[in-house]
Amino acid sequence: MTSVSADTQQSSSAAPEEALRAHCEFYRAHGIDAHVQEDLRRLIVVANSRLAGMTLPAELATRVRDHLHAKQIGLGPVISHPRSRRWTLLVTGNAPTDRVTCAQLFRHQVSLSRSGTQIALPAPTEWHENLRYWVEPPTAKLPSGAIVTRAILDCVAPASKQ
Repeated sequence: MTSVSADTQQSSSAAPEEALRAHCEFYRAHGIDAHVQEDLRRLIVVANSRLAGMTLPAELATRVRDHLHAKQIGLGPVISHPRSRRWTLLVTGNAPTDRVTCAQLFRHQVSLSRSGTQIALPAPTEWHENLRYWVEPPTAKLPSGAIVTRAILDCVAPASKQ
């Protein structure tokens, strides 16, 4: 990945409307109800009853991906945030939200984007590619939030319990 100068950041942060709209339409065609956030010139999807986001350390997310692939379950769309070394997994909106499960996830630096939360999507500019990019394409089917939660908990469980 190339580094981005301050001049490039300023000029490319004003992404052409057409490119943002085209990406929006592409995401929508694949079931992600994307919107352009006009003031920041970025693409977002708002978590709802059908779509949520789970953000976790990239190292843990890689283990979860391998765990799910071993069970022949696809991971679905995944966004990388390279600077923070975190991934956001887009999942169905059925991830458990009980206090015990949320506390377990929190202890492992996993956050759940619940209904109404804005999730930033990769945008069509070099500047935004340095902020986030697709690890798994947005064309992949959303996995169950409950199954991904179980996989995360399996991956962080002590070896004796696995």
